[in-house]
Amino acid sequence: MTRFDIGSGSLARAVLLLLSGVAMSACGGDSTTGPPGGGGTTEQWVTALTRSWSLPASTEAYKCHSELATSDRYYTGFRLASPSAAQTELYLLVRPSVTQVGDYDCSSSDILGGEAIYAAGAGTTPVTFSGGKGVHVAAGQYLQMVVHINNTSASPVTASTTIEGRVAAAKDVTTPIDMFFVGRIQFALPADSDTNVVNASCGTVADMHVVAEIPLLRSLGIHQTFTQKDPSSVIHVIFDSGFDPQHVVFTSLGTDSLLVGGSQIFASCTYVNTTGVVVNFGESAQNESCLLGLYRYPPKPPTSNSPIECAMGIPI
Repeated sequence: MTRFDIGSGSLARAVLLLLSGVAMSACGGDSTTGPPGGGGTTEQWVTALTRSWSLPASTEAYKCHSELATSDRYYTGFRLASPSAAQTELYLLVRPSVTQVGDYDCSSSDILGGEAIYAAGAGTTPVTFSGGKGVHVAAGQYLQMVVHINNTSASPVTASTTIEGRVAAAKDVTTPIDMFFVGRIQFALPADSDTNVVNASCGTVADMHVVAEIPLLRSLGIHQTFTQKDPSSVIHVIFDSGFDPQHVVFTSLGTDSLLVGGSQIFASCTYVNTTGVVVNFGESAQNESCLLGLYRYPPKPPTSNSPIECAMGIPI
């Protein structure tokens, strides 16, 4: 077994890894569901953002859509509606401002400066929150969807990407949440068909609680773990599961996991590279990634250019 320890790199490289980390294709659900608090009203799944797109044969591209929230929005879940097989990654972010609204062609750099509130992988089922937890998008903020599309067919593809949110009232979201990412930048998987482990770690500054998580590897990934070493050096295993690149699902922790300030947190991604060539991290469909997306509270809007808060030993 080969192990790779976390290395240094620029914030821009962390952004590139974030954009490489998700193969997107998700399942929908019922059109209505019970409210997070178990009350008597019915919550609706509604379109949060949507856009149509076209892509020539044998082409990769990024497609974006941004729009202003004209009133406060509260979401207690997210899902994708009927995604195209060519749709390979997607992020939903909140921003104080954008350079463009509506549909537009974009690039991996469009992840810069955003506060992530949703990400998923191939076969991802809806993620929902209970107990008063949810995402609050304030009036005057912008929602942005960044979609990576990889058309491997010999014909053009025309389709659409739609993110649906489970809407709630302000009284239903008493504990706002957002996402952050633990990950590794600048790694290479040797062409040895051996089991290779990529590690990332960083320290926590303040207490936070983790609600749900999703492993964000690509086609060569087989396992991911997430652990905490608290200030007394006790190890807590929070997430330890095999990885299926066709069923990249959220895990709700049931009991929220406390990450104590002053702790060290670790993510490990395991791969078997059977391609016959060295595979590097990166944003292309031929690259790999090592990310763990976590919903947490209290939310922490980004103070830097990347929602990856644990990629280079940066305290969170």
